[in-house]
Order: sequence, then C-alpha cells, then structure tokens
Amino acid sequence: MILSRNIALLFVFFSSLCLGHQTLLAKDPDIYISGFYERGGAWMAFYYKNNERVELGAGQAYAVHVSGNVVYAAGYFKDNGRGGGCYWKNGSRVEFPEVPKLNDIFIYNNSVYTCALFDDPKSLRKYPCLYREKEKTALDDKAVWPSSVFVDNNRVFVLGSGSELVYGLKGLEKKNLVYYYRDGRKSKVSEDADLSSSAGESSRKIWVSGDDLYILLSKKKPGNKSFAVLWAKGRESVVFEGSPGTLFLRGKDIYVCGEEKGKGVVYKNGRLLYTLETGAKAKIYSDKYKRFHMTEIEAHIVDIRVSGKDVYALGSYEVPVEGSLHDYNQVICLWRNGIKKEVSSIREKLYPTSLFLGAGAE
Repeated sequence: MILSRNIALLFVFFSSLCLGHQTLLAKDPDIYISGFYERGGAWMAFYYKNNERVELGAGQAYAVHVSGNVVYAAGYFKDNGRGGGCYWKNGSRVEFPEVPKLNDIFIYNNSVYTCALFDDPKSLRKYPCLYREKEKTALDDKAVWPSSVFVDNNRVFVLGSGSELVYGLKGLEKKNLVYYYRDGRKSKVSEDADLSSSAGESSRKIWVSGDDLYILLSKKKPGNKSFAVLWAKGRESVVFEGSPGTLFLRGKDIYVCGEEKGKGVVYKNGRLLYTLETGAKAKIYSDKYKRFHMTEIEAHIVDIRVSGKDVYALGSYEVPVEGSLHDYNQVICLWRNGIKKEVSSIREKLYPTSLFLGAGAE
C-alpha cells in the first residue's frame, strides 16, 4: 500500500512537471505580414507567414486576414496590361477589375468582406462600396474613401473619409469629414479629421466589440500639429502628438500604435507602453550642410496585434544604400513587447502594410 501510494504521488509530481513544461512550450502564434516591394520598376505584392515570404505577383497587398488554413490578402494586381482590385486566397487571385484596388479584407462566417472606391463609368461619379464575396453594395453617392471594413455579430461596418462643403462660422467651408457605415447606414464621426497615418490610408482604424465602437483619427491642432485621437462613444480623446497607426481591442484594453514626434510608440489605455527603437544608426547625407552625419534611424510603425500578454507591433526602417547619397532600402521589423526582430534583409526595400496573428494566438 505504501509503495502504491508513493507511485501515485510520483505520478502526480511527474504529471505536474509535464504540464508545467507544456505551458513553457506554449506555441507562439503564426505571424502574417502583407506588403509590397519594387522590382524592375514594377510593384510586387507579397505576404509573410512567419519567416517565409509568399510572392503574389505584380501589384500591392494592403491587408491580410487568415481564416483556418486559408490566407487572404487584399490589394490590386497588374497582369499584361490589365489590372484592378483583387484579393488573393492562398495565392490564387480573385479579381475585381471594376475598382482600382481593394482597401481591406475581413472574413466572417466563411464570407469575404472587402471595400473599395468605385468609379462609375456611366455617371462618372465615384462612391464607396462594400463587397460581400462578389456582391456589391453602394454605400454613398459621394466620393468617400472607404479605408477599412469590420464585421461583428453579423453587423458590417465600413470606415471612410472625404471632404465636403459645410456651413461653418465663415459660411460655406470645405472640411475633412470621417464617417462610418453600419449595415449601409451612414453616421458622421468627426469634422476636421481624416484617416491619414503612419500606416497608410488603407489601414484598419475601426474596432467593434458588442455595443462599443472605437475609431482612430488624425486631427490637426493649433500650430498645424497632428494628433492621434481616439473616438469612442461619441467622445474624442487625444492619445499622443504625431501620426496614428492602427488600433487593437482586447477585452477592455485599447492599444494604439503610431509615431510620436518621430518615434515609434505603442499606447495602452491612453498611456505609453513601449517606445519602439530600431537600434540602428547610419551616416545620412545632409543636402543643407553638404556632408554626412551619424544619426539614429527611426521606425515607421504600421500595425499592432495582441496575443495573451504579448504585444506585437509591425513596422520598418530605412537603411542607406552603400555608395548612394539618397537611395534607401527598407527593412521590415516586428517588435514583441518592445523587442525588435528583423523580418527582411537590409539589402531589400520592402513596405509592410498589415499584421495578423494566426494559429496559436490567444
């Protein structure tokens, strides 16, 4: 009996060690990065899965989304004089030649949602549209640029921006306006704001969870300074001075990335979480002083995702081409909890556009 009891205790102890070891070896999420680069005067689209780059052909990829074992990337293609919007499904192209590009992609209940600016050849008008698979829905009769799409609990949201003549203190004034469309219904978010950012105009700046809607804006303040502003429940709050990137919501925590006074940053719930350094320096040629000077290379931040306690930020930095005064390569970087890892070679010029965490993400 004593021997059996000891064996049982030993089994429990060994099982605990195994479970602890299993926790320590918890799988990191698969990391997907979309983007584009220049080759022979033509843009080429790609996405990364972890360290492996998948070539998509001539064009640009602006957004990546993964559902199960299927990788989707949205953008545009060029092919023997033809071109237009498209998304790639595991590398196979699905074409939308009636629009110049697809700006974003979202997969929900096995359906593909994308958005684009449609240029109607009959009316010669431009208007935003939503695609569910190949079914097109016009969202407006004005030229509002649709930057991103988000689906939550069977509700479809599209975020867009444009300029309109509105009545102000000085009469009719041209103002930049931001809107969102929920199931086709238009709502104004803010005046004197736009969706420009360090991440580009096709980056995701909308997040929906239950009854909560969050939108990341760029606004000009006195002195022509730009600020990253979070819109939530009809109220605006300044996150930092600089260019906003994207936002991510996890539970009640709101993460925002971007560039603050030239530095890559990540904020959590309005407080600075990480400053993202490249750790790189280079001799940069100054046209003003006609000489080289050593300077720290800053990061361009484009997207953010969170898995468990880990915060992932995607960006890039420029590296001067040896022997050239003004030519630069572009290195893709991924920061995990503020620690940088280079994804691409310093001998290439690659532009990352979006980040997605796949299998293993919490």
